[in-house]
Amino acid sequence: MTNITVVTTFHKEGLDLYAQRFLNSFAERVDKRIKLIAYAEDCSPTNPDPEQITILDQKSSLPKLVLLKERWKSVP
Repeated sequence: MTNITVVTTFHKEGLDLYAQRFLNSFAERVDKRIKLIAYAEDCSPTNPDPEQITILDQKSSLPKLVLLKERWKSVP
């Protein structure tokens, strides 16, 4: 099998609305050979399977994205 990694991101509102259920479902239903990297923005999700899912803090892991968002935050 080819290595497969899925990447996602979410913020606190997303965590409360859908992301924790997504993480739990991913750990429960997706083949363990498929990995997930989740970038969490200003929130602390529970990791149901640290062997399969890596949760990273978005602000410390993606500094260029943080700068981009800060630069363009006033544009709708």
